[in-house]
Amino acid sequence: MSDKCFIEIDGKKYELPIKKGTVGPSVIDVRDLYKNTGHLLSILVLPLLQAANLIFATLMVIKELFYIEDMKLKNYLKKVHF
Repeated sequence: MSDKCFIEIDGKKYELPIKKGTVGPSVIDVRDLYKNTGHLLSILVLPLLQAANLIFATLMVIKELFYIEDMKLKNYLKKVHF
């Protein structure tokens, strides 16, 4: 017997399967939610966008730090003659 979850939108009930993971908790499979209802589950999308923005901002800081260190090294090498 497979587990199921039900969601009701505008008075109509939709069935979503619950998948058992090999590691971690079980998950509600929402892959067909948009196809069946025309609605997206935004709670899943927002954290992904926030994480992507955080990763991008972190990479920009790292890039800037490497640029600063590269400039320091180039200036140092200009002063030192081998």
